[in-house]
Amino acid sequence: AQSFFDSLPSIQGLDSAAFAGDTLITDSTGKVVLADVGNQGDHRLAVKLRDVAPVAIQATVAIEDRGFYTNPGFDLAGIIRAAFDNLRAGHIVGGGSTITQQLAKQQFLTPDQTLDRKVKELALSYELSQTYSKDQIMELYLNKSFYGSQSYGIEAAAESYFRIPASKLDLAQAAMLAGLPQAPTEWNPVLNPDAGKLRQ
Repeated sequence: AQSFFDSLPSIQGLDSAAFAGDTLITDSTGKVVLADVGNQGDHRLAVKLRDVAPVAIQATVAIEDRGFYTNPGFDLAGIIRAAFDNLRAGHIVGGGSTITQQLAKQQFLTPDQTLDRKVKELALSYELSQTYSKDQIMELYLNKSFYGSQSYGIEAAAESYFRIPASKLDLAQAAMLAGLPQAPTEWNPVLNPDAGKLRQ
């Protein structure tokens, strides 16, 4: 067990402000943004959790992980339920992943659907939940997630879809964005407005 945990990547020092983001060119006061230079069209703007509308956080918890504030980084019942659903379907239809597990996968692992990757994901999510507060995990998740339309993080998504900062999202906008990380192209409200509205 010890050698397994030693083989996992270090989870120390995570900070969403350190995620590769856009280069912002401002005026001499630093307050007026003159240009936002993304990475080959991709955009990521880091935002503190306090600068995200509470309704966006609530919508994310409601759709992704209702037990987020009480689970230890994983949901054993959800994993068992997903395993039975996958067995019944004969292929993978769901993973039962919590927000913390999704963060672990996004930050440290590949999207491969293997047992080895899932075990590492569980171990890392438990370590994350023991090291970081729920608010820190939520901030990391909201800044790391892909929301479609070349937007990484909820701030870039709010700007891209609604031309407002994440702090100004209303319930309808928050519900739209919260549903995107699971299938950002399929439920993209620009590319697939009917599917996006249904998901919302």
